[in-house]
Amino acid sequence: MRRCRFGFRADGSARETIPVVKFDVLRQAALSLPEVEEGVHRGGPAFKCRGKTFALWWAEGERTIMKLDPYHQTFLFEVRPEIFAPCKVGMGVWSYVDLQALDDEEIGALTKEAWRTVAPRRPGRALE
Repeated sequence: MRRCRFGFRADGSARETIPVVKFDVLRQAALSLPEVEEGVHRGGPAFKCRGKTFALWWAEGERTIMKLDPYHQTFLFEVRPEIFAPCKVGMGVWSYVDLQALDDEEIGALTKEAWRTVAPRRPGRALE
């Protein structure tokens, strides 16, 4: 693993490194989608479409969080609990995702699914 530019806490102490190789797969998949931009959320990278976040690295918890389809994520929590876990966000639930346990193709598919939860219908349909 390489250290990412977000490798230090606000107090200056070092934290665990982002699993850069796998997160770069997510980054590449996200930035290939229409209207996506990368920003920063609480010290870690986040991906947004028209200002709505759909995937991020939560620096404080040192985890990847994705906004997946609610029915699909509930299924994933049940059948693959070692990889997917619920993450309370406001009044809803997103997914903690262990990217290291997934192959590049699955990371790409999940990134696209997360993007679809926030993308306007028009560009989303263009990819179908």
